Amino acid sequence: MFLPFRPLLQFIVLESYRAIEAKTVSDRTRLVISNRP
Repeated sequence: MFLPFRPLLQFIVLESYRAIEAKTVSDRTRLVISNRP
């Protein structure tokens, strides 16, 4: 899966995925909190 001759591209893709995942989680958490009575 990971190409040894492209460590920078691999890092960027991994960090982008983590950022998207973190944003999704934070958005869900914010949605749950805002929906509480």
